[in-house]
Amino acid sequence: GLLAEDDDPAPLGEVLDRFDTLFDAAVLRSLQDAAAWKIFGLAISEARPASTCDSLGRELARRAAGQLSEGDEEAMGALQMLWQLSSRLCHLDVEEWADLAAALLASCPNRLTLDIQQLPTRVLERSSELADNHEILEEVVVRLVGQPLPPALESRGARSFAGVLVELSGRQEESAAIQSLLKAASLDPTSGMIRRSLLSLEQHRLQAGLPIDEPTVIALLHQEGAELPLELLRRLRLVPEELHGVPVPALLALVEQLAAAGCGSAAARVGVAAALERQAAGDVEAEQTFHRAFTLDRHNEAAVQGVFQASVAASERCARLEEQLRVLEDERARLQVQCHTQEEQLRSCGEALQQLRTQSVWRTIAFRMRSHVRTVSG
Repeated sequence: GLLAEDDDPAPLGEVLDRFDTLFDAAVLRSLQDAAAWKIFGLAISEARPASTCDSLGRELARRAAGQLSEGDEEAMGALQMLWQLSSRLCHLDVEEWADLAAALLASCPNRLTLDIQQLPTRVLERSSELADNHEILEEVVVRLVGQPLPPALESRGARSFAGVLVELSGRQEESAAIQSLLKAASLDPTSGMIRRSLLSLEQHRLQAGLPIDEPTVIALLHQEGAELPLELLRRLRLVPEELHGVPVPALLALVEQLAAAGCGSAAARVGVAAALERQAAGDVEAEQTFHRAFTLDRHNEAAVQGVFQASVAASERCARLEEQLRVLEDERARLQVQCHTQEEQLRSCGEALQQLRTQSVWRTIAFRMRSHVRTVSG
């Protein structure tokens, strides 16, 4: 403890020289926190043997793990200590530290002070794997920490993890980088930087004659308000069935771009894809979209079939509307008869009421005259 308080690192260095002799498990446990951290920091900075750094790290990690179940402030401090340990020790050839750093990164990225560029690629790759499987992630945390992380600390699927995936993509070969960026885009769909990075990679593959994720590229182009050069546009396969799920506005924009470039056949195929999307959503404009595809390529069987089905559907709708109109006309006629009957009944009732009123008046007059006569006679 006294050595740890000394600003001169030389005495501590001498202690580290004899680490294996001086420090067994009991002695490590007896160290004060400040002393243990100072010795650990010196061991790391001087690149002491991995076994020395590992032993000190495990003792400090044990202490930090014990604080995870305490109050929120203590748990947050413990998490930061575990991250500081694992992010510094993951460079050692010790799998547990790399796994711990990856697990913390996947579990609570927005709770950590990140310097992603300094992390080994294997940690980033492992964190990406763990982020995809929460069950395995929890098993790894329990195995390394001894208990699950408090729910208040976890932030799986956080937008901040997208930055981890972007950094990872920069260290991967092209196809793996695209997968990392796709995951990053799902976590942060508003990031133009991620979209542009994806488009750049996919465009490079297209230029090289390699297959690309056409639905993703079409959607990203629309989001970015961009267009592929005509040379690359002609290389797209644009199979309608493979474009399922692409937003209709993105498909329609591509239809117009292709049509303007004189690629009527390709434009029709994309138009069919847009019509199918609208049809699946119950959108009445699907018929117009099929018709647009048909005008672009009258030999497109799907467009022809779509127009035919639309015509049949329109005829059926007309027939149903005509039947509904007939039923309404019949109902109107019935109501007219009913109204006429009720009017006649009302007229009869009115005449009867008028007769009753007239009779009542005459009775009243007769009664008064008789009363007057009796009065005069008396």
